Amino acid sequence: MLKMIFMSLSLMIMMFLIKSSFYKMIFKNYMFMLNIMLILLINKVNNYYNIFYSLGLDSISLSLMMLSIWILSICLMASNKELNKYYKKFFLLIMFFLLMILMITFFSMNLMLFFIFFELSLIPMMLLIMGWGMQINRIQASMYMIFYTLFGSLPLLMMILMMYIKMNTLMLNMLNMTNLNNMMNLFYYMILIMAFLIKMPMYFMHLWLPKAHVEAP
Repeated sequence: MLKMIFMSLSLMIMMFLIKSSFYKMIFKNYMFMLNIMLILLINKVNNYYNIFYSLGLDSISLSLMMLSIWILSICLMASNKELNKYYKKFFLLIMFFLLMILMITFFSMNLMLFFIFFELSLIPMMLLIMGWGMQINRIQASMYMIFYTLFGSLPLLMMILMMYIKMNTLMLNMLNMTNLNNMMNLFYYMILIMAFLIKMPMYFMHLWLPKAHVEAP
């Protein structure tokens, strides 16, 4: 698991040392290799695999990571116009950064680590909209998106802190929700899911989406 993260970091550094004509080819090959590595882990995943420094892997996180690689590959193939314009190296570095953040997000076994990288994924998206947006209001749209989603995630942060006070741990495999009654479990669920409904986004919570979608590259 850590070798995937270190491979991403080393590839980001290597992009400064190679010619610009090879950027896209290296990025595609890297995505292909990473997907193959995840496919090879499918048979080894049993509950939690290779837990190390609050990082772990199960079948759900493995599926989400493979889905992220597939979506980012499609985004790269659809961004030929942006790559041929300007700042090709910076565009691909942002994509690498976003992929690495998603990797740590889905592999995290600690709720606070998950929250930090879950919110950190907004920064590459904001930079993509600000740098390669289609309209003149792209800066306003990117700031609207990041502040709307950040404020929507505050209940998630509050509930994570409350869970730590009650259970003395934030590790997913050590949380014990059986001590809570059904109403308290329902309350925790509704508050925790609010941030995900905004990011999804669900109807009535999608006010940030029209501006960001119109301005996105």
